[in-house]
Amino acid sequence: MDPKIRLLIIDDEPLIRRAFQKLFSGSDYHVVVAEDGLQGLEIWQKHHFDFVFIDILMPGLNGWEVLESKSEWGSTRVQMMSAFTGDLSDKKVWIEKIDGFLPKPFENVMGIKQWVESHKA
Repeated sequence: MDPKIRLLIIDDEPLIRRAFQKLFSGSDYHVVVAEDGLQGLEIWQKHHFDFVFIDILMPGLNGWEVLESKSEWGSTRVQMMSAFTGDLSDKKVWIEKIDGFLPKPFENVMGIKQWVESHKA
């Protein structure tokens, strides 16, 4: 069994994907990135991840649509990410199922790594 922490980053912004790859560049991590929701969903359907970070606003499938399409994710911890600050009351069912929300721009990237470290199995 692979002892590495497996992370999937689904975000259409190249800078965000690179930031996560750099943040989790150590030998304890395996990071997979997806450029949009459809690619992310396809990867997630085929592989298990310990953590999935999903941008909300993306072309094609948005983050909520990814969650709707992958309605069961077992022990995977899911964090949504976005600069969107509007009303999310229609997403209440998903907000109750996810592990958290990361507002962009990130104020404390090391806090993201600390959160992952404190929630690994």
